[in-house]
Amino acid sequence: MVKTWLISLTLLFGGPLAAEPLSFEILPRVCITAPDSPCRMNVSVSWQAPQLACLVDATRPEEYIHCADNLDDFPLELDLSQDAEFSLVDPGTHQVLAKQRIDLLIKEKPPLQERRLSWSLF
Repeated sequence: MVKTWLISLTLLFGGPLAAEPLSFEILPRVCITAPDSPCRMNVSVSWQAPQLACLVDATRPEEYIHCADNLDDFPLELDLSQDAEFSLVDPGTHQVLAKQRIDLLIKEKPPLQERRLSWSLF
């Protein structure tokens, strides 16, 4: 009876059995650019983790961009020439906790329309 009551209190008040879920978000996730030019954009990064987590660029996993356990609206300026992937890692174990990808879309010029004359000799 006492055990049941203790477990109920632990669950109710967020004890060790109530684990926080991990959430990680980068917005916007798409960058649109013209051909032959890098895509410059400002993104907003936010996450909530039950432990300390660090943001890393997948191309440079040894360099931490920012570390925190809860982070709301961290501004990040990017220059992309290809798709980019960012990860949240545990700084102690270097284990990847979550990933987000930013897709690069290249806006192509529409093809020129062929003009037809309204009159013809043939």
